[in-house]
Amino acid sequence: ASDGKRVYVQAGEGVVCLDLKSGERIWSAGQLEQGRRRNNVTFGRHTLVVADGVVLCKLSGNLTALKADNGEKLWECEAGSGFHSPVDVFVIDGLVWQGFHVSDSVAPAPVRDFNEGRDLHTGQIKRTNSIMVDLQTAGHHHRCYREKATVRYIMAGKRGIEMMDLTGENHSRNNWVRGTCQYGILPANGLIYAPPHACG
Repeated sequence: ASDGKRVYVQAGEGVVCLDLKSGERIWSAGQLEQGRRRNNVTFGRHTLVVADGVVLCKLSGNLTALKADNGEKLWECEAGSGFHSPVDVFVIDGLVWQGFHVSDSVAPAPVRDFNEGRDLHTGQIKRTNSIMVDLQTAGHHHRCYREKATVRYIMAGKRGIEMMDLTGENHSRNNWVRGTCQYGILPANGLIYAPPHACG
C-alpha cells in the first residue's frame, strides 16, 4: 500500500516501510519473512491498509495499528479472518471495521462481522451493532471472495450480497446475486457490478 510518500509491504509477520522515490528503508516492524518461496496458490495472505497516517495489518494474530511515519505501535486487538482469504479491514469515516469469519462450515456460528467500529488512531470502540446477524441467511458457507465497501455500505458475501448501511437503516440482502470466485463484486458508479461466476 502507499500513501503517496511511502510504500508499505507486509512479508510474513512483519511490515517494512520504504521511501516512495528512493526505495530506501525507513522502518520495519515485526518479523519480516525473507527468502521463502510459496508454491501453493491462495486467495491472498495479508491485508495491509493505510489511512490517515496509520498502517493497519495483521501481526502475530492481532489486528495491529502502526504509525505510518515511524512504525510505532498505536494499538492492537483480536484479528478476524476471511473465508479462505485474509481478514477484511475497512476504514470508513475514521472508524476501522473488520470481518470475523469463524468457520468454513455451514453450521451456524456467532456472527461478529463488522460489529465494532474502532477509532483509527486509538483503537477505542466507538460504534457497535448486530446488523449482520439479521442480514445473513444461514445454511451456506461464505462465498469464496473478500468483502467490499463504499463510504456508506459494507457489502458482505455470505450467501449473495448483504448490505450494511453505516449511515442509516437502509440494510438489505440479496441471496441470488453473487460475484465470481476470488474477485467477488465491484461497487462503482453508483452500481454493483457482478461478473459471471462458476458456482453450480
